[in-house]
Amino acid sequence: SSGSGSSSLCRGSYPQLYYFYNKVALLRVVRHVGPHQGKRFYGCSYFPRTCGFFKWEDEIDDIREMQQLMFEKDVKIAEWELHKSELEMKRQDWNCNLLRLVGNWLWLSFCL
Repeated sequence: SSGSGSSSLCRGSYPQLYYFYNKVALLRVVRHVGPHQGKRFYGCSYFPRTCGFFKWEDEIDDIREMQQLMFEKDVKIAEWELHKSELEMKRQDWNCNLLRLVGNWLWLSFCL
């Protein structure tokens, strides 16, 4: 973007990095003259009105590893929630069967 001190690179050429609220961070290049000139970084896609997200490109491996761990955690949670639902349905079936058995026993004992 013009006058911002950085320029965006084409989104499709580089791996996407997701940050807050599943937004895609843009890969940018520092244009200001200085020690970081030409260095690439990921930043908020709403620059210059920004949430403050910033990561140098060479630091993103840690973020990707964390995102993978979070994804695996979400999958595991979904599996446990499904298992919990299945167990809850079985418990309800067992309760119904138990009530049915108790009801049959009471009816039989009343009739005898």
